[in-house]
Amino acid sequence: MKNSAMESRRAAFLDDLSSQVALVLRELNIADAKAEIAAAEVTAKIVANFGGQQLYIPKDYTHKSQERALAIYEACNGRNHSEVARQFDISERSVYRIFKRIHAQIIAQNQRDMFNSH
Repeated sequence: MKNSAMESRRAAFLDDLSSQVALVLRELNIADAKAEIAAAEVTAKIVANFGGQQLYIPKDYTHKSQERALAIYEACNGRNHSEVARQFDISERSVYRIFKRIHAQIIAQNQRDMFNSH
């Protein structure tokens, strides 16, 4: 019996997911064999946790999320967290959390590496 178009798309999606995870792991200097095993495990976990559900994956979510986080960070002046929370329709706690995360990223980017003096 022939696979349906939906089954083919599902298989292609899961294969691509596994390939993308393995690629990221290799970019993080994980050995090829370990990257492949980990990618297969991640894919299996996603299937186990979300199998049978319909999911919508927004395009460019991470980039848009980071842009929004930067806008929130830039809107903060240290005394206006509640105003920023209202402006972005989020909780004050979220404003503090986002501010802390972006601030740490900025510090990490600007900090020199003690062991790499190039």
